[in-house]
Formats: sequence, C-alpha cells, structure tokens
Amino acid sequence: MQLDQDALKLLRLARIYLNKRDDFKAVRILRKLIKEKRGEHFPAEWLAELYFDRREWKPALYYAQSALPHSDHQDKMNHIIGTAATACGK
Repeated sequence: MQLDQDALKLLRLARIYLNKRDDFKAVRILRKLIKEKRGEHFPAEWLAELYFDRREWKPALYYAQSALPHSDHQDKMNHIIGTAATACGK
C-alpha cells in the first residue's frame, strides 16, 4: 500500500514529536492515523514501543498485537507482546 502525502507528513511530524519526547502530540497524531486507517502499520508499532517504554502494558499489548501481522520488526513486536501479556497476567 502506497502512503499518501498527507499520511507521510503526519508520520514525519509524529516521529519528530516522539524524538522530542512530546508524547501527547505524537499519540494524538498516531491515533488519528490509525482511526483513519492510514500510515500502514507504523502508527501502531510506534505506539506499542512508546507505551512499552512507559510500562503501560495494556495499550502496549493492544498496539503490538495490531501491528504484528504487517510489521517489519516481528521480533520486537513479539517481545513487547510477551512482556506486556505477562505483566497484565494474560
């Protein structure tokens, strides 16, 4: 799937916010992309990593599971799923 220019711009902007540790703005953009089904698997992957780093296990598990089928980083997503599921008691 080819990303449209608007989705690419939003992904770049979200990456900038993530690098600046402005999680609030990054999460808003990434959730918007997921809701609109744009940005392929990247928004879910990035949210999984963000929540994993913050030790928020339920959202990390949710986003890692949704990103896993299409992810280029399956090992990383599996690690997040395993750790988050264990922490959640699942």
